[in-house]
Amino acid sequence: MHVGPQTEWSYCLSVEETLIAELRSFLGNTATNVRFWLRESSKNNGKTDIISDSVGNFIAELRDSVDKNVGLFEDDSDTSANTLEKRVATSNIFWENYKRAKKLLDTAKIFASKSEMKELLLSPASLEVSKEQESALDLFVSFYQRAGFLFIASLESFVDTIYGALLKEEFRHNLFQSMVGRADLQRKILTIHLYCRGFDKAALEICSNLWNEIDELRKYRNDKFHGNVLDEHDSHILLEDGIFFVYHPSLEFRGRKAEKKGGKRFRISKPMGSETVSEIQEVVDALVDVTLSAMNEETRGWVQSWLHESMIPLLGEKQG
Repeated sequence: MHVGPQTEWSYCLSVEETLIAELRSFLGNTATNVRFWLRESSKNNGKTDIISDSVGNFIAELRDSVDKNVGLFEDDSDTSANTLEKRVATSNIFWENYKRAKKLLDTAKIFASKSEMKELLLSPASLEVSKEQESALDLFVSFYQRAGFLFIASLESFVDTIYGALLKEEFRHNLFQSMVGRADLQRKILTIHLYCRGFDKAALEICSNLWNEIDELRKYRNDKFHGNVLDEHDSHILLEDGIFFVYHPSLEFRGRKAEKKGGKRFRISKPMGSETVSEIQEVVDALVDVTLSAMNEETRGWVQSWLHESMIPLLGEKQG
């Protein structure tokens, strides 16, 4: 039995009456794994040892079959990437990052809606919590942090994907690597219509609202995830009337107020929660929208065809 699209496949083999072995491709048909399925009615029928032996025998026979036929796949006859006439598809890293970020954000919102989590989040800082509660809080916060990181990664991977697929041939040279491939994110977005095929106009204007938001998000990413040491990270000891006071700008009232007064949308003194992650997602969505609107109709249709898919067809070779 064959299941799945052309780039993936799955074969199910009956090992015995209650046991099925499945050989399945993954990673775009570049690797294979084996898993076993057991009928529900056989889980408590006392056949554990028999099933275990059957699994072992199947694995041994499969390995023996592969070893005997390994000559069919000689290294000399393998096709290398540089001998292929064209690529059929490539992985959509943007969608992988975006999809996982959205799932993590949705999961965090579900956690936040539970009464036990609400009590923990609203409890005073001085309240002692158990190790289990502390672990639950850490897991809850990690969902938001991971989601925020993946949304930012999806922003960069979307821009890099467009460049990788639509970069004009005259710029595919080492001479332009520092100017194109390794350029700052904002510079890439600003010049994407100059270096890439399929654009009718610029996608982004300097000092526009979206430009400022991306600039602020870039700085937030550097400060939050790259470990840049800022004044907001330092703790200070103040001596007054013979008493030591500890002041941490990003945690104390004055530090939070200073960031808020500065009009920053993304503030490192603000815990990364649902609101911050949703705002990051809004910037990513806005960038995708303005980039699509700057493309010609043919290229826009091609990008929209794979935007929410795991694979990108034809790499835009016939577009623009």
